[in-house]
Amino acid sequence: MIHGELVSLGIILFSYLQKRNFDELKGAIDKAHVVYHPERLRISIKTLLSINAYNRKFRKFNTIFDQVGWTSKQLKEIKVISDYLGG
Repeated sequence: MIHGELVSLGIILFSYLQKRNFDELKGAIDKAHVVYHPERLRISIKTLLSINAYNRKFRKFNTIFDQVGWTSKQLKEIKVISDYLGG
């Protein structure tokens, strides 16, 4: 796994949660053929759902996770959207 793949995953997740340019950003990342799918990066749903807890414990940055509920349902919605858009 390389840095850009993790950054791309973050872009996909945050743009979806913030409802900002999701289609455009995902399209650009797909066009560049960057791997960002959690299953291809071997990142579990459990790990993705623990991002906010990790942030609160160690980094204490204000993130979108503090403003929205972050659930496995949302991850599934993102996956459905990813699959629908050809991801």
